[in-house]
Amino acid sequence: MNRTGVTKAATTTTTIILLGGLSIALLSGRGMGQAGPASVGQPGGMEGVPPPFYGPMPPQTRLEAISTQKGVVLVKGYTDIGETQSDDGTVVRVTAVEFTDAGKQARERGLAVTVRERNAPGDAGPPPVSFVDYDEIEPLANALDTLVKLDMSASPMANFEGEYRTRGDLQFSNHTSNGTRVISVRAVQVVMPTGQVLSSMATFRPARLAEFRQQLAAAKETLDRAKDAADAAK
Repeated sequence: MNRTGVTKAATTTTTIILLGGLSIALLSGRGMGQAGPASVGQPGGMEGVPPPFYGPMPPQTRLEAISTQKGVVLVKGYTDIGETQSDDGTVVRVTAVEFTDAGKQARERGLAVTVRERNAPGDAGPPPVSFVDYDEIEPLANALDTLVKLDMSASPMANFEGEYRTRGDLQFSNHTSNGTRVISVRAVQVVMPTGQVLSSMATFRPARLAEFRQQLAAAKETLDRAKDAADAAK
């Protein structure tokens, strides 16, 4: 083969390699984002490397799962339980909810917790809402009892934070702000089908957490009465 033939062959080989690398990069790019659990032996999976996740993130709570159904008549019942206002005017609202698929008579109960920040613009739309399934209410209440009692003896380190998060990403933390222990409440919501993430936060003195704890108890009683009424009607 003459010099010209060698040059053309090398150029062709280089082009194939570049195109192959670009194709792999494009395919890999489609998989970037939310990843599923680590998997071995599945297509695209390697030891300790999660395979790519395609499409919207699946519902994290049963309330979200039933509320995002299509082609069904969904009845959304709710009772406002109470609000807790932080020193800066941010409001945390607790609402007891019951979502019913009218066709299948399937029901899910729990809480919708919203956090509306004082500085939210008027055109910001509704505040983010975090759903809490019924079976999470008692563990959440117990976690709040633990969080509020945390002090410097909780860790041998110079500083510490205590955190608790529900399946629907309602987050509570006990941390230091300007040298003072505070409790922060953050609501996180993933808007479907865009996948936009909304969040807002309120900060309280630890003693104020008792108000929220009482609202949890009142919400659970409301949901228990609704369940008893539904069972009696069967």
